[in-house]
Amino acid sequence: MNPFKDIDPKKGLGGRRKEDRRSPFYGRFRLIFNQAIPFYEPTYGRTFIKIKEDAVDMLSEVLSLYDTLPDHIKRVIHMYQQKEVKNTRWMIDCFEDEDYFLVFEVLSDVLYIAMENLYFAMKELSIFLEDCHFFVYSTGDGDDRWLDEYSIKDGELSMDRHICDIENIFGQLHFYIRRALLYPEDRTFRRFAVYQVKDNGIFSNFLKRVKKDPDKVKSEAPELFQLYQDYKKLVR
Repeated sequence: MNPFKDIDPKKGLGGRRKEDRRSPFYGRFRLIFNQAIPFYEPTYGRTFIKIKEDAVDMLSEVLSLYDTLPDHIKRVIHMYQQKEVKNTRWMIDCFEDEDYFLVFEVLSDVLYIAMENLYFAMKELSIFLEDCHFFVYSTGDGDDRWLDEYSIKDGELSMDRHICDIENIFGQLHFYIRRALLYPEDRTFRRFAVYQVKDNGIFSNFLKRVKKDPDKVKSEAPELFQLYQDYKKLVR
């Protein structure tokens, strides 16, 4: 389900350049971006999307459109040229020097934003972007079980919101593991899911805890024990 599709974009990107504090989706968020397609390793909780080859002739239009995005969106979606960031502290080296690309990353600790504006920005930019598939996970205040799934195919954007079964940082991992188990023929997503699990230090510590005393974990946190069981199915 896309919770933003019936919202008038003029109330966000179209007419207002400030965060819409009246929005039901306005909040204080810590956002993590996990990218399934194209898969890049490592990304450090970021998503990279290249400006596609046939949009290069319209680069001035792309840059102009990006410049019109409100500042609070440009604190989430950053645009770079590879030669500007290669071998710098940004640790991004996925493209050719002349390539332009977007990076999805929250550089501050938290961000106050109406989340539908991220969707509206992607709607405007998607025609210029390569095919991709990524997730946006909130670890903000309050209910942080939601996981937004974005896909771009041939310039068309689709978006769905999922509610994680586990209401903590493990929720997103459990979603990825179960999705990978549900579609075992999708080797690309399976690789993505395994990487997300192995890249999570907190989960690594949890695995040590389960191996040390599985019965105790099963009794005290059955949903986390099920996560462990599903993970074993994924990597066996």
